[in-house]
Amino acid sequence: KASTGRMSDYTQTRTVDCLGSVYTVVVHRFVDKSLAMAKDESGNEYYDNKISVRIHRQDGTPFFDKTFTKADFSSHLPEDVATDGALLGVVLDKAEGDHLRFAASVGSPDNVSDTFVPLVVNVSRTGDVTVSVDNDIDN
Repeated sequence: KASTGRMSDYTQTRTVDCLGSVYTVVVHRFVDKSLAMAKDESGNEYYDNKISVRIHRQDGTPFFDKTFTKADFSSHLPEDVATDGALLGVVLDKAEGDHLRFAASVGSPDNVSDTFVPLVVNVSRTGDVTVSVDNDIDN
């Protein structure tokens, strides 16, 4: 049996202007061995990931701090992806109206696979989170 796979950790830091204020957004993906194992299309096991999203105001004070797991998106996933998929990524897309829009994905942990469910995560100016399936991914 092959050893348990893992996706690489990453950190992305960006600044964004939203409603006339500047925010720093830090996204960090990391393996969490306490989560249920994910599987690729061949049945190979991988550790799943957590992704922290931290948003700070221009003066450095925290505005938003949440660590996401695949479970945060499960109601938007087909059963097979909810069971076997991994949390692949969350990246800042853009400031849009009064919220920050992030692109997220859950799917096969195999880095050569293109099997995933695209999601939109919106963080409102009050820190509320909404999630939806991205039906407009080509645009």
